[in-house]
Amino acid sequence: MKAWRPLAAVALLALAGCGTSSASAADKTFVADMTPHHALGVRMADMALAKADDVRVREFGFTMGRYQQAEFDQLSAMATSWKATASGHAHGMLAPAEEDALAALNGRDFDKAWLEHMIIHHEGAVAMATSEVATGSDTKAKAIAANVATVQTKEISQMKAVLAALSR
Repeated sequence: MKAWRPLAAVALLALAGCGTSSASAADKTFVADMTPHHALGVRMADMALAKADDVRVREFGFTMGRYQQAEFDQLSAMATSWKATASGHAHGMLAPAEEDALAALNGRDFDKAWLEHMIIHHEGAVAMATSEVATGSDTKAKAIAANVATVQTKEISQMKAVLAALSR
């Protein structure tokens, strides 16, 4: 169910002409750290589409995968253009062993663990995005960051509600 991914190409083309002269160190750190963060988010979203038992978790997977892939493409292009390198301090990342353990789960156990991990993952993204909005200078990077903060804060609330319902 990756038919939405061509939309990411359109978004990437829209940013192809983004300027590099206004990129600050904060902008470069944000795009370099958020790129692998969103790559993990897309992998987790694909996992939810393939494995989730609960329809709400599958819907999260579809929605999150769609917009995170588009943002990943934009961020990756910016990071490449700016020759930005990751700081290694991206918040909310799963270790490879945690990602493997999540992938090994099934049913309600998967759904609950996926929500728990994605909430932490989103909280990390919101922290990085909030920092970029406050300290960045590139308008495109700041716009992406503002979108991440807004969308993912809302999704955190929604995921917490679903997790509470699944835990009853």
